Amino acid sequence: MEILSYGGIDACRSGWIMTVMHKKSNQFMYRFSPTFSGLVTNIKTKNESYRFLVDMPIGLLPLKNIGQVQPNQRSCDMQARKILGKRHSSIFSPPCLQALYEQTYSSASTLNFTLTGKKISKQSWNIFQRIREVNEFLHQNHWARSLFFESHPELAYQKLNNHTPLQYSKKTNDGILERLDILSRYHPESHTFFSNITSDKTMKGKMQKDDVVDALVLSILNSHRDDKLSNITEEYQEDQMGLRMGIWW
Repeated sequence: MEILSYGGIDACRSGWIMTVMHKKSNQFMYRFSPTFSGLVTNIKTKNESYRFLVDMPIGLLPLKNIGQVQPNQRSCDMQARKILGKRHSSIFSPPCLQALYEQTYSSASTLNFTLTGKKISKQSWNIFQRIREVNEFLHQNHWARSLFFESHPELAYQKLNNHTPLQYSKKTNDGILERLDILSRYHPESHTFFSNITSDKTMKGKMQKDDVVDALVLSILNSHRDDKLSNITEEYQEDQMGLRMGIWW
């Protein structure tokens, strides 16, 4: 079935934001939900006319084949850092599956170190709930595994910027403008759509500006790459729950 709607999903302060680019009309829509399952509530059965890129780790160590030597990092994360170069710090190592369900930062970091030799960063700990939401959704809804793929905004921007690293942090006004200018090369209405979302009174206080541009770049990359979308690594690891690990661009 032909893909008709290309989504980009990012976690934000109060939940999740999704932007969707519709192929036939070339128009955008957006949606907010406090939960991941609520965000995709209308996608309840396999519908291959949709495809979503999600800025969140999907598939966690250990690998499905427990008999093999277990790495302490996902291969896609290591490759992403190589590609990003000086901006590699935006790629952090997600927790292993067992540590994800610990109740405190200390216990999660200790367990992760015991099992993988790596401690948990505070950045990773701060989004544990979001990582659980996405992975539990895909554990429970096997049909969705062909519709939702992990991606990363900084990789997406670099890909769309002729593989040239960005100059400014997304936390600055210059960084937001730099990113919107890149997006405008592929969709002229990017600035307008961004303004529509950030001026929407119902969205006030729920997200930051960088959350919006991150969701937006994933939907535009998704559409632009279309059937050329691919994993950044040739290796495609699979976790204990059957989720495949990869970062797509």
